[in-house]
Amino acid sequence: MAAAKTRTETILGAALEQIKTAAAPGWDWARHLRTFCDRAQTIKHIDECTPASIVQSVIETAKRGLSTTLSTGHANYIPRRKKNSEVYYLTYLTGYQGIRHLLCRELGFSRILAQIVRPGEHFRVDYYHEEIEHTCDQDPGPADDLRAAYAVGVMPDGTKVWRVLWRDDLERIKAKVLSQPHGDDPPLWETDWPAMCLKSAIRALGKAMDLPEVASGLLDDDDTALGRQVREAEAVPEPPAPSTEDKATQAQEDQWAKEAKEAGYAV
Repeated sequence: MAAAKTRTETILGAALEQIKTAAAPGWDWARHLRTFCDRAQTIKHIDECTPASIVQSVIETAKRGLSTTLSTGHANYIPRRKKNSEVYYLTYLTGYQGIRHLLCRELGFSRILAQIVRPGEHFRVDYYHEEIEHTCDQDPGPADDLRAAYAVGVMPDGTKVWRVLWRDDLERIKAKVLSQPHGDDPPLWETDWPAMCLKSAIRALGKAMDLPEVASGLLDDDDTALGRQVREAEAVPEPPAPSTEDKATQAQEDQWAKEAKEAGYAV
């Protein structure tokens, strides 16, 4: 007797053709949907999110050809709760490793190196000879007091493309992002400052190159991307998700498939 499906499995099954159509060539949909469903059972509230937000998060991963496996760091899935409601929706962010993977794949880099520069570290930029020198002879200062962040893309022939963002540059990015709506949760620029600086340096590297369509939206700041998803989710009136359990009855599966269909995904 086959095991009963979880709510997330039923929702994704109902939207399978849309996901396969959106996916990048060669994306192993069977494997990635399986790992996504496994993550949904270990991350609190994912299995309670609205059908539309679950499907859209998977589509965002699929169209970029990224992995849903947690260990790759390609994609982050963050459940959010609608204002004055018990309804959860799922938001998607391309992870730090996902950005690196996409830039290497789409721009031909053999690897991308990225670092923050802490107090006490020697850091010199020679713009004329296009060289960066970064060394440390002592215990560095705290990461929150970083002086700069940079990313270097290395081509197969050894050619390097790099971008440096100084503290003032990073503060300007942060101020611009925080001036925009971002929902009720603390902005990532306030909770994960060093990581956001590092990702901003990698994004600056990508913006210096001619990115293809597959990477559209990749270079949006995380808080900007979350803010957009928050506004879109708040504008969609969806019924509260039913009570979830690890395993479902046939009646529950039928209800979840109905939700997915009403959200616009053909069963």
